[in-house]
Amino acid sequence: MRVIKYWLFAILLAPLSAQAVTVDVWMSPQNSGPYAIGNEITVDIMTNWDAPIVGGGFKLVFDSNILSVVSSTVNIAATTQMHGTAGVGIINDIGFADWDPIAPPAEAYNFATIVFQAEADGESPLVLSTANAYLIQWGDENYEVFYPTYDPPESVLEGSITVVNPVPLPAAAWFMLSGLGFLAFRRRRSA
Repeated sequence: MRVIKYWLFAILLAPLSAQAVTVDVWMSPQNSGPYAIGNEITVDIMTNWDAPIVGGGFKLVFDSNILSVVSSTVNIAATTQMHGTAGVGIINDIGFADWDPIAPPAEAYNFATIVFQAEADGESPLVLSTANAYLIQWGDENYEVFYPTYDPPESVLEGSITVVNPVPLPAAAWFMLSGLGFLAFRRRRSA
């Protein structure tokens, strides 16, 4: 009978010791625009997790012909590096690694903030995926690797930023408007 009690106790506690960590990820805003050339655009990478973690990170790919990075801030002790290739911009290793497990936040957590500047008109994709660097792979408090869940649930999270170049009013339109104003003034004066 005593053996059965211990087995029953072990079976009941087994799910508690093998709990997997769940990390939910989304961008705010995920799709935005249109913005004018020269505007600054802020994108927040939001997360929440349900058990202590020791590290994690992302890679964000965007079109560097349309956007440039003004700043990137990680809101956990972290290393942030920026890399770029022709026509495509990459902010790689947006993440953190720590020996002390970080407890889950009580609510949605602003993991990182990226500020872009609109450089040219067009639509830049934003593709967020798990970082490549070994030090910031997602790890639980036992240093076991796991992968985050994106919202919507995909292997990557996709969004976009739209930039438009406002069409300037031609000089002829200004000249016509000033002429109409002058005619209205003259008409009023003669009446």
